[in-house]
Amino acid sequence: MKDAGYRIVVIDQHSEAVPTVQKPRWFPVNSRPTVPVCGSRKRVNMLGAVTDDGDRLVCLTPNRFTAELSKYFLRALQYEFGEKLAVILDNAPYFIAKDLKKQAEADGLLLIYLPPHSPELNPLEQC
Repeated sequence: MKDAGYRIVVIDQHSEAVPTVQKPRWFPVNSRPTVPVCGSRKRVNMLGAVTDDGDRLVCLTPNRFTAELSKYFLRALQYEFGEKLAVILDNAPYFIAKDLKKQAEADGLLLIYLPPHSPELNPLEQC
C-alpha cells in the first residue's frame, strides 16, 4: 500500500461513561447516610485515528456513533492527512454502511476491514 502512495491510517472508536463525582463527607458513626448522585447516563464517544507515521486525530462527541458521523470523520482524515489514504477499521455497523462505503470510494479512500471479532489486530486497541 505504501508503494502505491497510500498513507496508512488505523481508526477505532471508544465510549466512556461520564462518572459521578462524589465529594468526601463525614457522617456520624452507625448512621446510614444517603449520598446524592446525579444519576446521569451521559457518555463521551471518541473516534481516534493514528497514521503509520504516528500522526493522530481524535473526534469527541456526546452523540452516538452513526454512519453520518463516520463519513464526517473520514473527510476530516483526508483534510488532515492527505487525499490518498488506506483506512484500516473494524466491522462496526456505522463503518460498513453502504453510504459510507459509497462516499469513501468517491473520495478515493481505500477501506480495509479487519476480520470480525479480532480486536487484537487493531493497534489502537492496545492504547
